[in-house]
Amino acid sequence: MTATTIEQAETQTNWKPAILVKGETPYSWPFQPKVALKWLKNYLFGPISLIHAGLGLFTWFFLTPSLATMQNLAWDWVALIYLRNVGLL
Repeated sequence: MTATTIEQAETQTNWKPAILVKGETPYSWPFQPKVALKWLKNYLFGPISLIHAGLGLFTWFFLTPSLATMQNLAWDWVALIYLRNVGLL
C-alpha cells in the first residue's frame, strides 16, 4: 500500500455523519413510555404483522385437520400437514 491509500483508509475509518438521525426505538434513554407504546402499536398492528396473523389463523382453521382426526397417528393427515407446510414455504 502506498502512503496515500493508508491516509485515505485512516480518514475513512474516522468518518462521522454530519447529521445524526434519531429513530424512535424502544431502547432509547431516558425511557419515554409514550414513544415506546407508539412503537409497539406500529409493530404489532402494522400491515406485515396483520398479514402474518391472518395467514396463521386461516391455516389453523381451514388447512389443519380436525383434532378428532389427529388423535390417531395415520399417514394421511401427517402427509396433509406436511404438504401444507411445504406449500406455505
